[in-house]
Amino acid sequence: MATVARRRLIRDLKKLQSDPPQGISASPAKDDIMSWTAVMFGPDDTPWEGGTFQLEAAGFLQG
Repeated sequence: MATVARRRLIRDLKKLQSDPPQGISASPAKDDIMSWTAVMFGPDDTPWEGGTFQLEAAGFLQG
């Protein structure tokens, strides 16, 4: 049975796929819903414009 965290991440993944936020791309590892990679693009007219920022998150607590 899926943990609460896994169910939440699966729900969030479905939302990301159906309604992706502008300037952000995120997905779990191919074989591990608990490990994610995201890429964020700096918004126009900000100091971060033109920047590309990568985030990796892994090892979420399971409960």
